[in-house]
Amino acid sequence: MRDIEIGGERLTISASPLTGLLYKQEFGTSLLHDLDDCSERMDRYVLLQCAWAMAKTLRYRLPFPSFADWAAVLKDIDFSDPEPFYPIIEEINQGFFRGAVKSDTKQEVGEGPDSESDSGGQTAGD
Repeated sequence: MRDIEIGGERLTISASPLTGLLYKQEFGTSLLHDLDDCSERMDRYVLLQCAWAMAKTLRYRLPFPSFADWAAVLKDIDFSDPEPFYPIIEEINQGFFRGAVKSDTKQEVGEGPDSESDSGGQTAGD
């Protein structure tokens, strides 16, 4: 869970399994599929939709505007500037891809399955 500012509005977002359901109900497509499609290029509109779904997750069963009504009050979004979208990406990674983030980190610091620390510095032929 984290607080972000987007379009001059502050909101709290949190990624959970409920987020995917709310996203699918509103947009008619899978959140993970849309994220996969935009992984090669940062589709900021998909990220904006994700921010809406993560904000709605925290207010489940409480009144919350549709995406169109929510987006209508946002002002001054510069889609050419990726900076405001980074906290959204961080929440997505933390909420949906924890294992991938951990294993990538382990690989970077030499603690993955192919590192010498796992085999005591010996190879299978030793």
